[in-house]
Amino acid sequence: MTVFLYSENPLTPIIWLVKEHIHKKLNTKINIAAMAEEIGTNSSYLSRLYHQKEVITIQQYICNERLKQAEKLLRFSDYSNVEISRHVGFSSLSYFGKILKESTGMTPNQYRLQFKSKCIKSM
Repeated sequence: MTVFLYSENPLTPIIWLVKEHIHKKLNTKINIAAMAEEIGTNSSYLSRLYHQKEVITIQQYICNERLKQAEKLLRFSDYSNVEISRHVGFSSLSYFGKILKESTGMTPNQYRLQFKSKCIKSM
């Protein structure tokens, strides 16, 4: 059976389990060794397989998914930046700001204002 999750590429069962685990625990600290044990493999093999199949590391995938969630919350919610960073599992507001700035070129406030002003202009 071929399984598809957030991608057009077929996923191996282990990769699917990794992504499922990450999405269930996105707002908490994710320990790759504990995840590997839960899946029934070791962390070195899991990390190597994931990188081989997905061409990014597990940590990069986690960060990307947290960033996607944070961007949605910045656009569509009134939660504070601190609440958003905590909700999606970033270790601190400063780390969240750094990662968002690297990704978008904007701080959380700039990102939010960009979408709020687009919304107002379209009204």
